[in-house]
Amino acid sequence: MKKNIITILLIISGFICTFAENRKSYYTLELTEVECNEIPANGSINNELQMGLSVNSFQDSIIGIIFEYEATHINFTLTNSAKKTLKINWNDMVLFMEGASHPVFHAGVKMSERCEEKASTSVMKGLSHSDMIIPCDMVTWWEYSGRFLYEFLLKSQSSSIPVKILFPIELNNQTYEYIFTFNAKYNAGKVKVVMVNGGMWEYVEVK
Repeated sequence: MKKNIITILLIISGFICTFAENRKSYYTLELTEVECNEIPANGSINNELQMGLSVNSFQDSIIGIIFEYEATHINFTLTNSAKKTLKINWNDMVLFMEGASHPVFHAGVKMSERCEEKASTSVMKGLSHSDMIIPCDMVTWWEYSGRFLYEFLLKSQSSSIPVKILFPIELNNQTYEYIFTFNAKYNAGKVKVVMVNGGMWEYVEVK
C-alpha cells in the first residue's frame, strides 16, 4: 500500500514538473505610471527585456527600484536614494491584478505567519535591499506532496492586463504611498520555468 502511494506521489510530482518546464506561455510587464501621495512622482521610468523577460525600473529622489516579474511572485531591488534610513511597510502593501487585491508577504516570513502583521524592513541611505512580493492568498498547503504550492500570478490570455502595486515607504515620519501601474501582456512563446525556494516558479530564458 505504501509503495503504491509513493508511486502515485512521484507520478503527480513528475507531472507538475513536466507541465511547468514545458509551459509555452509567459507574461511581460511594462511599467506605465508611478504615482505618489506626498510628492510628484516625476522620476524616470525604464522598461527593457533581458533574455526576453521584462525588467522594469523607476528612479526619483527617494528611491530607485527594479522589478522582475516571475511566474508566482515579483522580485525587486530597492535602493535608498534619500538622506536618511527608510522603511518598507509590508502590512499596507497590496498587489492588484485581474480585478482582485491581494495582501502580500516576502522572503523570510514563515508560511504560517504570512497573513499576520509583519515588521517593516529598514534600508539605510545609499544601500539596497532585494526581496520578493508574494500574494498571501495564492499559496496553499498540498498534503500529498508535503509542501506549499504557489499559484501562477496571472491566468488571462489578454494583451493588456492591468497590474498595480501599492508600495508604502516610511521616511521622516511620513508615509509615501507609491503606486506602480503595469501593463501585463500574455505571450504564447516558449519559456522554461524552474522551481526555486521549495515551491515558487521562476522564468528562465525565452527561446
